[in-house]
Amino acid sequence: MYLDSKTTEGDRIQNELFRFVSEDVIGFDSARALPELQHLMTTRTEVTELMAAAGWRLIQTAKASAADLVGMDFIFINLADDRYFFIDITLDTKCKAGLPYLRAESVFLVSVNEDERVDVESKQRFLELLFDLMTTESVLSVKETPPPNYTSKLSFLEIAERLENFRKQLDARVAHLQREIVLEEASAALSREAEIVHEYSVHLARAMAYARGEHERTSDLAYKAKLEHFSACTRNAIFAAVRDYLGVEKGRGKLGDTQRTHTATYDKRLDELNLTVGQTIFKLYRVSALVDSVVAQVCGKVRANGADFFQLKRQLGADQGRVRVITDAITIIHSTKIQSVLGPTHVVPQTKTALRKQKKKEALKADAAAKAA
Repeated sequence: MYLDSKTTEGDRIQNELFRFVSEDVIGFDSARALPELQHLMTTRTEVTELMAAAGWRLIQTAKASAADLVGMDFIFINLADDRYFFIDITLDTKCKAGLPYLRAESVFLVSVNEDERVDVESKQRFLELLFDLMTTESVLSVKETPPPNYTSKLSFLEIAERLENFRKQLDARVAHLQREIVLEEASAALSREAEIVHEYSVHLARAMAYARGEHERTSDLAYKAKLEHFSACTRNAIFAAVRDYLGVEKGRGKLGDTQRTHTATYDKRLDELNLTVGQTIFKLYRVSALVDSVVAQVCGKVRANGADFFQLKRQLGADQGRVRVITDAITIIHSTKIQSVLGPTHVVPQTKTALRKQKKKEALKADAAAKAA
């Protein structure tokens, strides 16, 4: 089984950036363009001409290739001296936290405009990045540490094999640097380079474990059921948090009439779940923390090889993953009776109108009792 090849928003952004740098611009009228666009196109001409003169080439890696799995969206390679860099395009740097130095340095944040296209500022920064890389030394070279497969779509098993070979080449590079360090009496520069490459090699072990784990799971007939179970557990945890927040345990609930209409919305900016029951709105704050808790609980029960943890972190470590889970939960809230979502042991508080009617009724009964006496 192969990795999903559907075009995502990230893929679309990568395609747009690649075409902007690599393809000829037709029909651009600099005389009528805004100053910032004129500057962008001037920079583009300068950078692409310098790339051609110095033997640089920007390569977009294939979807579901080994390089793609380890964050190499682009490979920027010098055909003359074998240096290369990789670039990881992202719309959200939060999901890139905790990466080793070499991976962290490769991350490039892109912003989009109202038309969901790469904005001018991002394109300008991308060109400036390419210019800077052309004058930067690289710890990677095609001769000693060639990048893993980047031209074709592979199975998970094939990806694991390519990454294992890539790690061996990185480890050989580290061993070579360590020998040079001894000869040059502990050169600080060489020591740092060896540290960076070793750190990156260790990081790749997680990607290898993920690929092998995916190969095993996609060969497992029960894989779909396991994913559905995790999804159900996550939703149940969100519902449990709603129950706890509304205080429905031991019959002390704040919830209104269970027969009234109810809706729920998730505010991504505030990370807040709003549950509307009748005229009352209940708020559940820090919903993402709840999702994190569920992930932590699941990760504590998975196999020791860490593959499942890596998968879960990839799925839910970014804002998009959390929003997807929360949105699924909200969909269920929309279509589920309040009793099953919040539990059957809640107390229905009376409205002001109902309280006035009850007091009036009690007053009438008191008057009737007084007259009867």
